[in-house]
Amino acid sequence: MSTTPPTNPSQPKVFMLYPTLLLDYDGTLSNTGPAILHAMNTVLAQHGCPPLTTLQGETLLSGSKRLYLFFVDLIAGCDVTEAKKLEADYMVLYERFSTTEVQLFPGVGESVRRLHQSGRRLIVTSNKRQNVLEAELARFGLVPFMAAIIGTTPTSPRKPSRDVWTERVLKLFPGLAPSEVLCVGDTAADIQFADVVPSACCWAMYGYGNHAQCEALHPRYSIARFPALLPILGLGELGQS
Repeated sequence: MSTTPPTNPSQPKVFMLYPTLLLDYDGTLSNTGPAILHAMNTVLAQHGCPPLTTLQGETLLSGSKRLYLFFVDLIAGCDVTEAKKLEADYMVLYERFSTTEVQLFPGVGESVRRLHQSGRRLIVTSNKRQNVLEAELARFGLVPFMAAIIGTTPTSPRKPSRDVWTERVLKLFPGLAPSEVLCVGDTAADIQFADVVPSACCWAMYGYGNHAQCEALHPRYSIARFPALLPILGLGELGQS
């Protein structure tokens, strides 16, 4: 005899606002900027180049441009082959610096647990390299809360391309409707990605995005700290049940 309680077809389903969250990593969950800039400026200095300007740093931190292209643009006579070697040098430095210079933003760990407990599907969608992304999420103990971790490979699409949605997200979660999704990220690339999904967007204004650019894209929500996402979703402030 079945012990499953009978269902009442007339009973309304409980509505959940945005049951799927696409979470950016750099500048949204984690403060990776110091390690990224440290590694990049170290490589540039080794080749007699000045450190990145503020605008160049913002572009780098947005992750929308492939890393080796920075070396092509910034180092005289650097071709694509050499630039990809320098990218490998950068990655060695970044992984070294990240162990001490990368931290979660305040309240991220507890907020992620609350979001997971609410029954929402959490998907990290980042322009960071897949292996590095997985390693950092594991170091911070966030992997068990994630339904999927979507980073990049040398040939995979990057945000803000809609191919990230069609070729990466929907292949893992076929039938996922854009109306069920809230994209959370800190840069113009994240907001533009939400626009092409098209889904609602929450701009993490504490991250690395250029404020004028991001405001001009009119994200539906904005938060000054990650835990402020919880009240938007009806979950209350941290420390409240």
